[in-house]
Amino acid sequence: LMIEDFEIPPAVLAISRRLMRGGYQAFLVGGAIRDFLLGFQAKDWDVATDASPQAIRDLFPGTTSFHLKHGTISLVIEGRDFEVTSFRGQEAGVGTGIEEDLAHRDFTMNAMAYDLIRGRIIDPFGGREDIRRKLVRAVLNPMERFHEDPLRMMRAIRFSQELRYSIDQETLRAIASFSHAMSGVAVERIRDELVRVLMVNRPSVGFNLMRKTGLLKMILPELAEGYRKRQNEFHKYTIYWHIMETVDAIEREPVLRLSALFHDIAKPRVRERIEGRWRFFSHAEASAELARQIMRRLRFSNELISRVSILVAN
Repeated sequence: LMIEDFEIPPAVLAISRRLMRGGYQAFLVGGAIRDFLLGFQAKDWDVATDASPQAIRDLFPGTTSFHLKHGTISLVIEGRDFEVTSFRGQEAGVGTGIEEDLAHRDFTMNAMAYDLIRGRIIDPFGGREDIRRKLVRAVLNPMERFHEDPLRMMRAIRFSQELRYSIDQETLRAIASFSHAMSGVAVERIRDELVRVLMVNRPSVGFNLMRKTGLLKMILPELAEGYRKRQNEFHKYTIYWHIMETVDAIEREPVLRLSALFHDIAKPRVRERIEGRWRFFSHAEASAELARQIMRRLRFSNELISRVSILVAN
């Protein structure tokens, strides 16, 4: 791909020009560059700058803006949102360069910037090479990156599944040793990542990675309960693998995928051995009730909880 083919929306160029005219640096960062190198249509256009959030606001007085997470201002231009973020590390008073900013991003493929003045990609951590190798790799020290935001552990698995990439071994080891930190992440953020993993082509691969690294026990312990639990002679799979096969087989629609995930979730809890056979009395009703509890815990909407639990019960 030639960098000349990089089509940047006029609004993004206008934002960048105004920042530069104000005496600040402006770089395109993150997903747009990754998507361009992958040959996808970029969805998110983010600009990183050494301007503070207040300075960004002052430069765009007539533009609707929202103050988002750490130092990010979202500008609304012609009905679209464009994020402008102060360099990471700047709030802490550490360095104010683009490389310092990229050093605190999650994965190498997301830690690239586009220099609008020189028309070149800045790639200090080998993101282009990792895209070529089809590898999800944390920037510099994986433990430090996950410490900054433990949700990145789930994102690593989700990216690997969406792109069909493998996860770098050191990054995977860090997830396994740090998975307990998921307990500190807001449940809404976990829920959104979980749904994104559920919506890939074959979710079972991502769920199995979560199981092996200990993430599953932290976010969905009820599913982990069915691992290695045998069923009766009508089932060739254990409870866990039966659920995984079902999720993979059903079409990619959130209500159906969630119903497949929860349809036998309570089986390990109602399992009884009667005359040498495993029996699962009332497992549909029990699974519907457990699905309701899990979905409430993960703050799903009441409408979605109702639709999924009715499907599971029936």
